[in-house]
Amino acid sequence: MVFKPLKVKRRTFLSASAVSLVGALKASAIPLNFLPLQHQWLTSYLEVIGATSVNRLLTTDQELDSQLQANAQSFYSLGYKAFGSTLYYTSKDKVALYPLALHSPSAGIIDLTVLFFRNDASTDYTWKYTHTFSGFELEAIAQAINQLPAQPEEQEAIAMFVPIYELPHQRKPYKFKTASGHIELIVKIEEGKNTMDFKLVRDNSLLVATRFTSRHSLCCNSLA
Repeated sequence: MVFKPLKVKRRTFLSASAVSLVGALKASAIPLNFLPLQHQWLTSYLEVIGATSVNRLLTTDQELDSQLQANAQSFYSLGYKAFGSTLYYTSKDKVALYPLALHSPSAGIIDLTVLFFRNDASTDYTWKYTHTFSGFELEAIAQAINQLPAQPEEQEAIAMFVPIYELPHQRKPYKFKTASGHIELIVKIEEGKNTMDFKLVRDNSLLVATRFTSRHSLCCNSLA
């Protein structure tokens, strides 16, 4: 991806000076397991893919901001709000992540949603929406990472766990493509128990295939 020199310098400055979610936790010495579950899963995901943060209010990329707002509208209508004022970038700033949170006065965070946008040659160097993670996907990936033989390096994790752009007619339910393969997740939401069937495929090899009970708080009556 080619940026104009001024934008590169500004993006570098903002990324270096902004306090990331992971960095803030380390600086405050707050144990990860003291956070709400959805917050834990998001933090773990951002850490494994080496995400850096930028205050969205300070960005000058109008095209990206327009995409963020357009794709977030349906979530705003359900009660989701920006999770702070932070955008996250990974894959050498080619991928932007925008977290949204759904809160309940009694239960706290019900769900964390992360919108993904990609800027690369396949999209004519324009920002385009790629995928949305729910808290279930964040949880499933956290579980999958724990089942791998070794913690993946940053670039390997990006290739395995960050969605790539797919044309709308090529997208399939419960599945999204990554640079090195694809991820499948089917969630069954029932009263008292949510189950997840998860598959992680890399280079046509099945790395993880598991079914487990979710600890996610989203259930049939969460929005009632």
